[in-house]
Amino acid sequence: MNRMIIDKGSIDFTSKLEESTGFLKLKANFARCGIYEYLGVELGLEDSDAEKVFKVLRHPDDVFNKESIATYLTAPVTDKHPSTFVDINNVKALQKGQISHAVQNGEYLEGNVTITDKTLIDSILSGMIEISPGYLAKTHKESGVYQGETYDYRMTDIRINHIAVVGKARGGQKCKLKDEKGQLSMAIIKIQDVDFEVSEQAKQAFQAAQSAMLTELTKSKDEIGTLSTKLKDATANVEKQKGEIDALTKAKLSNEDLTQLIKTRTALIDQAKKFVDKETDLSELSDMDIKRQVVLSVYKDTTSEELKAKTDEYTQGMYDVAIKDQGKPADANQEALKALGEKMTKSKGTADLSSRDKWMKDHLKIKHIGA
Repeated sequence: MNRMIIDKGSIDFTSKLEESTGFLKLKANFARCGIYEYLGVELGLEDSDAEKVFKVLRHPDDVFNKESIATYLTAPVTDKHPSTFVDINNVKALQKGQISHAVQNGEYLEGNVTITDKTLIDSILSGMIEISPGYLAKTHKESGVYQGETYDYRMTDIRINHIAVVGKARGGQKCKLKDEKGQLSMAIIKIQDVDFEVSEQAKQAFQAAQSAMLTELTKSKDEIGTLSTKLKDATANVEKQKGEIDALTKAKLSNEDLTQLIKTRTALIDQAKKFVDKETDLSELSDMDIKRQVVLSVYKDTTSEELKAKTDEYTQGMYDVAIKDQGKPADANQEALKALGEKMTKSKGTADLSSRDKWMKDHLKIKHIGA
């Protein structure tokens, strides 16, 4: 479809007046390649799409098309965009200058402009310097990616009707009038979605600084991650040590408890020495092993292997009997032990203690009768 398209945007400018005529002769960037934003209504779309914003690609093949460039050479210059296309009926009123040359310069279409209207010259000298072409073009539905940016449509068959001098051009800050003595050596950098025009050197310095900051940021994130892991490990270690300290604190014995343990241990060893051989070293044995030594010393027919196979409760019962049965006839002791073994074999756990207590009472009764 053919549509009348009008561009808008802003940028700095320097100029030079021609002394003999007062005309302003400048160079200008008329257009650039890239992706532009258009409302749907500007593209001829209707209904809900009319108010949506679409990204439209102006590809170099279309911007620098020879037939398209040729239309610049006949295009009049206007003071802002007129409400309609320039034609034979209004050119006298609308034309404020003319184009004399158009050629590709990088991603821009550059050319010569002569401004012949004093009012427009005054506006230009006051800062209105951006260039915005009005043209017919076809737009095609086409999705793709250009220089890393996605687009929705592609514009082709661009035919220029006029070149407007405006305050703000859609083509960006570099689509502007410029001193015919020199070429633009400015570049665009984007900061928080705002374009800034700077020198090429400044752009390179900015990009280098930006890259360095990104590298430092990545490095900082890595260091933070490492420190976070170390902190987590240290916290876990502290919690572990705290738990160990709490356990030790709970297990810590008072002086009175320790004294009592020593007394009990000493009494056990002194008691055991009355029964075991003098050569037997009891100092390194546990309390239960000391009691086993007493049982083995008193009941000679009991082997160490047999006794180790018994429970601690069983051993404790035999030990208690051995202590109480000193001086009792051996046959009575053997019968008593046999009865203890039978009863404790038939019972387990806390029942062992009950069997032992009952046996102790029975045994003491027998001992009393026999006395």
